[in-house]
Amino acid sequence: MPFFKRKSFWFTAAALLVLTLAVFFPINLAKIALHDVSDYPTHLDHALDIEEQFNQWRQISSHPLWHFTVVAVRNIFQVRMWKAAFMVQMGLQVILAGVLLVSFWQVLQPKSSWAAVPISLAVMVAAPVALFAFQDSRFYYGYMGINSYHNPTIIALKPFSLILTTFGVQALSEKRAARPALMIWGCAAMVVISSLVKPNFMIIFIPALGLLALVQLIRKKAVNWDVLVVGFALPALAILAVAFLFTYQGEAFSIFFAPLLVARNFSGQLLPKFILSIWFPVLVLIFYGKQALKDRKIQLAGLAFLFGAAFTYLLAESGERMLHGNFTWSGEIGNFVLFAAAAEFFFRQLASSNNRKKWWAILFLGFALHGIAGVLYYTFSLTHNSFM
Repeated sequence: MPFFKRKSFWFTAAALLVLTLAVFFPINLAKIALHDVSDYPTHLDHALDIEEQFNQWRQISSHPLWHFTVVAVRNIFQVRMWKAAFMVQMGLQVILAGVLLVSFWQVLQPKSSWAAVPISLAVMVAAPVALFAFQDSRFYYGYMGINSYHNPTIIALKPFSLILTTFGVQALSEKRAARPALMIWGCAAMVVISSLVKPNFMIIFIPALGLLALVQLIRKKAVNWDVLVVGFALPALAILAVAFLFTYQGEAFSIFFAPLLVARNFSGQLLPKFILSIWFPVLVLIFYGKQALKDRKIQLAGLAFLFGAAFTYLLAESGERMLHGNFTWSGEIGNFVLFAAAAEFFFRQLASSNNRKKWWAILFLGFALHGIAGVLYYTFSLTHNSFM
């Protein structure tokens, strides 16, 4: 029976909905309406500009969809712009919770499906294990973020990134898609939405997907080439090319190779902070070895993360954007997707694992540490007009 026909799923969904609203109402309200040290004021200004003069969207031509959505919600409900932004962000948090719930509920059912609620919440608040915060008082700078609360478009990007990763795994399967035309349209729609929300995931996802497809080709194994080419590659390349031309036309800005230029400006101890950012996925790979490496979702998410880390540490923009760290969002969204993929694999082992001591060790020393760090970072972000 499909999961959406089960009453237990909807009871679980209702519980997660209530908790998601309770957890993310205060932090979104604080960052949008109360705190000014965040990216919300800039994005809200862009939304106001678009409402006053539509062609102002060119200022944010690489990622205008969030702003269009906020303007639409403002006009539909006749509310102030910040209230429209709050409504959009809460809706996106609920969508993200739903996407995570579907993944974890199916992994854990029937006996432990209730656990999908706390696991989904933990994934949504997880943060790097910020041990150096005791020394430098920084929970965010220097680490590869998993969840942050000060930027609206990175939050908006998360559910679509998870959906795209799932679609990508299906496209790489040797099994032919049951409804290829429908899958192509679905993938293309997610690509367009994701790219227009924020292109940072697409620029790391497409290379990872292409690399895995190339490996399949070399090994003479079938993949859904029509889905990969028409559903993913063509729409992604078209939108990214247009966004690049709009953003970097002329001589005002450019991209250049600058290893650690941006990262070193904000923090030291980059190597240990990097390891602490991916502590749980690293433990999963160490303890489960080849079994984890054979998991297609971990392969795809892991490769995307590596591309994201390369963008974060090796590239910068010229001019006034040099220290904006726009490429760091690729590392953060890559880390979030990798964390979710590692969690899905890990909790799948609960039913089949013969070595329960190993499982519990990873739960407490890996997943739970990120969850605790996430609660601390959430508290810091809620109570301080800062995000560092």
